[in-house]
Amino acid sequence: MCLFTNIEHGTILNMNKKELINKALEMLETNVGIVATDIEYEVPVPNTYHCCDAELKINTQEFVVEVKPFVTRTNYGAVVNQIKLIAEQKKPLLITNYINPNLADFLKNEDINFLDIVGNAYLKTEETFVLIKGNRAPKQAVARVGSAFTQTGLKVIYAFLVKPELLNAPYRDIAEAANVALGNVGWILRGLKDQQYIIEDLKTKERHWNNETRPLLIDKWVEAYPKLKQKHFINRYTSNNHEWWKTADIEKYNGLMAGEIAANKYTRYLKPQDHLVYIRKEKLNEFLKDFRLGITTETNAHITIVDVVEKFWGPTLDVDTNNLTTPLLTYADLIVSGDVRNREVAKKIRDEHL
Repeated sequence: MCLFTNIEHGTILNMNKKELINKALEMLETNVGIVATDIEYEVPVPNTYHCCDAELKINTQEFVVEVKPFVTRTNYGAVVNQIKLIAEQKKPLLITNYINPNLADFLKNEDINFLDIVGNAYLKTEETFVLIKGNRAPKQAVARVGSAFTQTGLKVIYAFLVKPELLNAPYRDIAEAANVALGNVGWILRGLKDQQYIIEDLKTKERHWNNETRPLLIDKWVEAYPKLKQKHFINRYTSNNHEWWKTADIEKYNGLMAGEIAANKYTRYLKPQDHLVYIRKEKLNEFLKDFRLGITTETNAHITIVDVVEKFWGPTLDVDTNNLTTPLLTYADLIVSGDVRNREVAKKIRDEHL
């Protein structure tokens, strides 16, 4: 039995994971006559911290199954990253409620096998090839998000991951650092304890990370982060100077260099193409004026794009990172970008800093 059963993904659906797997396999059999065999649920993946939702065999090919209730443009990068980690050990199979035609093409290009519950599918092995896309989304696929992974919960989790000492700080200090209402802290902590991410000593009441589940928590936080980022997204701007960031005193604007720029600074391994900045809103106009940034909706190789996001945490959570986003936030922005060239440097940041 897998330690992380029912808690790993933090999302509860109207259809549980086992039912979702069975429904997708039923559609595969109905559409193309392929029957999965040797199905075993909740299986650890060797040499990783990950636990897959099932193992099964299609013809002679063995798969490990990763269930993601919903795959969208916002969480696509994080989902692909997790699938690729599994692929280092065994051949993965993504099962979800629905894959739209565009995502089907992306997953096919990444060579990620998938099934959904309306019959869309991509299977490519030495003896099997199936590609079905365009079936419409199910009408009743509505999720209820676990409390720890709401936008408020994501802020608190981020605060704990950046400053672990906050795990044992007064609730007021936690709320101030995470920039959330005081009343939210208690139930988020309870959710993290219930899901075994945090361990609390029964005698001393001291809390600390569960080192076995902490990597999974990071995965879940990164996967859910795009919703929080979108809420605090200010706008997309363009610059006539592609190297503006090299001499910019971002501290003057209470800002932080992020994404590919931060990755360049942390690793010297990535030449930034897309630019990202986190900033306090009160400094935004001054920042835009000084660097002559204008709003744009265009994206092409001849335009320098600068995305600006409002800092979502409180000032007491600012840490000394040489005017860069924290390694966790840098890693998240690289992963959720979905850009293949960012994946390797993201792994390097995770291995060295997280």
